[in-house]
Amino acid sequence: MSTSTVIEVRTAPHLHSGSSVDRIMRNVIYALLPMCFYSVWLFGISAAALIATTTAACVLIEYWSCRASGREATIGDFSAAITGLLLGLTLPPGLPLWMAVVGAFIAIAPGKMIFGGLGFNVFNPALVGRAFLQAAFPTAITTYTPALALHRLAEFIPTTLAIPFLKAAPLKDWIAQVRIDGFTGATPLMLQKFDHVTTDPWTLFIGTRAGSSGETSALLILLGGGYLIARKMMDWRIPAAMLLGALIRRRLLPLRPREISQPAVRAVLRRPHARRPLHGHRSRRFARHPARHVDLRPAHGPHHRAHPF
Repeated sequence: MSTSTVIEVRTAPHLHSGSSVDRIMRNVIYALLPMCFYSVWLFGISAAALIATTTAACVLIEYWSCRASGREATIGDFSAAITGLLLGLTLPPGLPLWMAVVGAFIAIAPGKMIFGGLGFNVFNPALVGRAFLQAAFPTAITTYTPALALHRLAEFIPTTLAIPFLKAAPLKDWIAQVRIDGFTGATPLMLQKFDHVTTDPWTLFIGTRAGSSGETSALLILLGGGYLIARKMMDWRIPAAMLLGALIRRRLLPLRPREISQPAVRAVLRRPHARRPLHGHRSRRFARHPARHVDLRPAHGPHHRAHPF
């Protein structure tokens, strides 16, 4: 009597820690909640509406995607909720809500489900949605509002409820009415780049400044990361390597003021040859096609506009 041996082959991982996907995702949500609450306190109900909108939209879009593909809904693993939270925390608090829904759709459908769902996506879905909004709506996504504005817990930022595909009202007058002395709508990087103003390190650490909804407080971000490390749900070497790389780059290539000032650039552009447009180029290959000859003389008249270069 012959006996057969059955060998079962499985893919990695072969060792399990005992933690399930939904348990890990719940702890990530716990780590993000302090940033969400701080964002609401800092920027008001507009930040709350933004985070709630991105989270709800991501969950609903993932549920719809699973139903449309005939698969069991995967919203129970909380990965869609985390994508929505991360997306909302990386967006300016005054971003129109309809743009946030567009970003949530891009994050879940092309950014995650098209690859096969959780574990198969090549890129972080929240950052895919954020990158799309950066390319599609560059003005809206770089429009920041000051922190701790007056009546922030009682009224929306005017751009929050903007009508889709219509130009939102400018925020200049609103910012002048509700801003607090000492706060600005520019981010620290904007202040460093354009005004050469360095933000106080303590302000950067605590987070009482303008910026995206969840990026302002380095303290809360570090506490959230520390919580995940303590729960053994994040490898401390990954963020440590990123911070070390940023520190090394800062030491090797320190920031320096621009060597060419704006008045010098404008002086160069005022020169006659710098404003003379180039309308074509003569070469031998154009000789066989007289109709394709282009006039190289400087353009004048109401139908021509001098280019800056």
